[in-house]
Amino acid sequence: ISEHDERMDQAAVAMDSLASDDGPVIVAGDFNTVTDYDVSQLRRLGRKHGYRHLRLPPGPTITNRYKRFPGSIPVLDHIFYRDLTAGSRGVMRAARASDHFPVWAVFATPPRPANGPANGD
Repeated sequence: ISEHDERMDQAAVAMDSLASDDGPVIVAGDFNTVTDYDVSQLRRLGRKHGYRHLRLPPGPTITNRYKRFPGSIPVLDHIFYRDLTAGSRGVMRAARASDHFPVWAVFATPPRPANGPANGD
């Protein structure tokens, strides 16, 4: 199995494990998408599982302090979500505590129908 296939299999397991959960879900982290092909495959996998991919501001999500990648620095960190409305988002490139910059996003839950049950009911 190739390294690419192994990464996609791991992402699929994460997304599958949450498939039966009702309500909003966020799946985020370092998916090690080194190439544009990796990113397109990961986005396709997310769509297949009912997730939307949140676009972060242009630029890298890693500091490149520990690894050198050929060409441009890849975006390794991604945020997928469902049943939420995405708001502001960003990459805190001034923070250097790790080899990854912190990524953040604000989400809102969709309004509940007036006659719908409250959460947990």
